[in-house]
Amino acid sequence: MIYLDHAASTPMVPGALAAQTRAAREVYGNPSSLTTAGRAAREALERARRQVARSLACLPEEVVFTSGGTESNNLALRGALGALPAARRRLAVSAVEHPSVARVAAALRDDGTPLVVLAVDGAGRVDLGGVARALAGGVGLVSVMHVNNEVGTVQPVEEIGRLCRASGALFHVDAAQSAGKMEIDPRALPVDLLSMSAHKLGGPRGVGALFVRRGVTIRPPLLGGGQEGGLRPGTENVAGAAAFGEAMALASAAWRANLAAATARRDRFLHAVREAVPDAVVHTPETGSSPYIVNLSIPDAGGQAAVALLDALGVCCSAGSACASNSDAPSPVLAAMGVPAALALAAIRFSFAPTTTDQEVDEAARLLSQAAAELRAIPAAAR
Repeated sequence: MIYLDHAASTPMVPGALAAQTRAAREVYGNPSSLTTAGRAAREALERARRQVARSLACLPEEVVFTSGGTESNNLALRGALGALPAARRRLAVSAVEHPSVARVAAALRDDGTPLVVLAVDGAGRVDLGGVARALAGGVGLVSVMHVNNEVGTVQPVEEIGRLCRASGALFHVDAAQSAGKMEIDPRALPVDLLSMSAHKLGGPRGVGALFVRRGVTIRPPLLGGGQEGGLRPGTENVAGAAAFGEAMALASAAWRANLAAATARRDRFLHAVREAVPDAVVHTPETGSSPYIVNLSIPDAGGQAAVALLDALGVCCSAGSACASNSDAPSPVLAAMGVPAALALAAIRFSFAPTTTDQEVDEAARLLSQAAAELRAIPAAAR
């Protein structure tokens, strides 16, 4: 299997797996308990929190552990809006957000929260003028992802954050596809809330974190015990947090070398694809994008059919976001970018890791060409 679906989920790195196994075997107490076993669990949890905080150059108390990026995004949007004065409970999100932001925003709109959807250009990049207009209209919270999970576009988060800061609005960034892969310093950036997910960077599924800048008030949507500073009740996943902390530390220490390796793999893959399938249409922008993600379409070859055939041939990839892979509708991200529906329905996402090899990308391009030829030989109605 050539695994090129790392934007959906990565294999656990050995250090994270070892940390998780050790904590699962040895740290069995409840971290809220005052017993010896409970104190050991608390120390393991706080060590993981310190690791994540060091990677972000933030304070440990600004890191809230969650069950993953989806919960972090829900907590950020619902919690921050709930704590704002009624007059500022207005939300703006980009048109290319992950479903865990887009669907929450739609639900909030349906419940009466004024919502502004920020337009993007053909590269999937947010229009800063639209952000400024939304803020002038009284928006109190803006949510824009750092790296788009489908096409890899890097958003101008620093510029957006400055606009938010100048207007007194809060700024949330979904960093699930950039944490541990690019330099992120939320203490230096004008970012108030930042979401992360462990399984996107070599950690386990089912654990993530939300950076909450000191001084930012959140009204937690879940009620229970006082865990995680009262923001996320429920007994913490200590083993998952330990693995997340280790994965984050390892990834953050090597992000520059890993970024260079991913760039080389991405460029090699694109060259091979253009040689093998000359009419392939690449949706990922040539500049200002993450090298870990390539989104392309093969005309006259359906995306989901291509993904299934590639899987049978030994290449694991996806048709857009894994969280919406069962939909037979065109990707909202590609639609917002102005991609015609026929091409959007043929979209395939390949995503890389630092461990991806030249041989793997070369073989994947060859098999993509084979799959395209086989699919184009089948009448469209039969695919």
